[in-house]
Amino acid sequence: MGIQRQLSIYGIGLQVPSIGEDKRVPAITNPCLFFIGKVGLRVNLLTSLATPGENVRMIEVTIGILGLGTVGSAVFDELHRHGEWLARRSGIRFKVKRILVQDMGKKRDPRAESLVTSNPAEVLEDPSIQVVVELMGGYQPALDYVKRALHCGKQVVSANKHLLSNAWDILREACESGKAGMFFEAAVAGAVPIIRPLRHSLIANRIGELEAIVNGTTNFVLTEMRSHGASFAQALAKAQKLGYAEADPSADVDGLDAARKMAILSTLICNGPVYERSVSRRGIREVSQQDVEFAESNGFALKLLGGLRVLSVDSEGGCCSVSVSVEPALLPLDHPLAGVNDVLNGIWLKAEPAGELLFTGHGAGGPATASSVLGDLIFAANVAIGRAAPAPICGDWQVSVEKDERPQRWYLRADSLGVREMGDVAATMGIKFQLLSEGTRGSCGITAPTPRGLAEALAHRTGSFVARVV
Repeated sequence: MGIQRQLSIYGIGLQVPSIGEDKRVPAITNPCLFFIGKVGLRVNLLTSLATPGENVRMIEVTIGILGLGTVGSAVFDELHRHGEWLARRSGIRFKVKRILVQDMGKKRDPRAESLVTSNPAEVLEDPSIQVVVELMGGYQPALDYVKRALHCGKQVVSANKHLLSNAWDILREACESGKAGMFFEAAVAGAVPIIRPLRHSLIANRIGELEAIVNGTTNFVLTEMRSHGASFAQALAKAQKLGYAEADPSADVDGLDAARKMAILSTLICNGPVYERSVSRRGIREVSQQDVEFAESNGFALKLLGGLRVLSVDSEGGCCSVSVSVEPALLPLDHPLAGVNDVLNGIWLKAEPAGELLFTGHGAGGPATASSVLGDLIFAANVAIGRAAPAPICGDWQVSVEKDERPQRWYLRADSLGVREMGDVAATMGIKFQLLSEGTRGSCGITAPTPRGLAEALAHRTGSFVARVV
């Protein structure tokens, strides 16, 4: 066996095999970006594809897949093309036994033809299937299928944010009943690892604040509006042409997709269930080219931003108060998320004792999401064969979702009011503007720190578009 060398980067210890010292352990160079505090450090880390030694027994794990759409097909393809590589890396060889599909007549990968079925019982009730990979999406029938699998003691891997953000208590009961685990790294931010860090690596941390770009469609649209001067309609049409947006883009542009992801992140941070319906949300349909230009000319980037602030914690009583939102926001250009553009996702958080951390990468698409699914699949398989134990799907703290009324700045655009009129209305409400200028029509500006409720009341009274200023 090759000599193991210890590489330490700001306290992060990594075991690195020496190149060429063991021909059974090929090495690859993997560029990784670490953010330590406010300092970004780019390093090349040498990681190994560790082949189990001759005395390590390769274990076969049988899986069933629910859904063979974009993500399901990408997962199936990876298992076929790189199954042996994955087996040598993990010590587990995966056997796909059945794949549940809706349309048996649809043309699909020839390698899957002998595996597909339209009968869910062939996946859910087969005692030889140890792990079920749910990639159907939607709430029903996914909820019924996942419950059945968990009650039977099968481990479940899922990318279903709709399901998770609306059924925490139901899924937790099913996990406990079947003594099984649910793994959902792929439900938030595609290939970006954030769920497992929150459930494991950062479990000793107290996370007080999080900002997140977790919808690639809206990020692409806003990037197009800024970089190419496109209107909202033009940018959205381009996103649809490129396959970044659905024919009906409502879930993306109205903030629903991002709200579901923020509910999941909030649930893990607060140690108790936060539901989609509790997340305050506004989308980007009302964003104009004027808003984008104002932001850029004043040192900001306009983003659809998920925000979380922990308002209070009672660890003895097991309760937490938190503010969770999805809304347009102006980010200073020196903010770590300001440069996260196009279809990329990014999550920034502040924790104690870790400090500030940034996670960024491809947030959608078959290959990117398959990356997280496969990572979870390995972990779920280890649980299925007794090598590991599952973490609870969520904690049992009581979480109260409230508005954060601490004063902060707000951007407002009023198409029907000039500078003087807008200033006068604001003054009658006790609101001051730090910056107020004439727009291509009407006026736009940034307030002095103002409570959310008061800023939203001004926006309602003046018919203004409103965005949070970070």
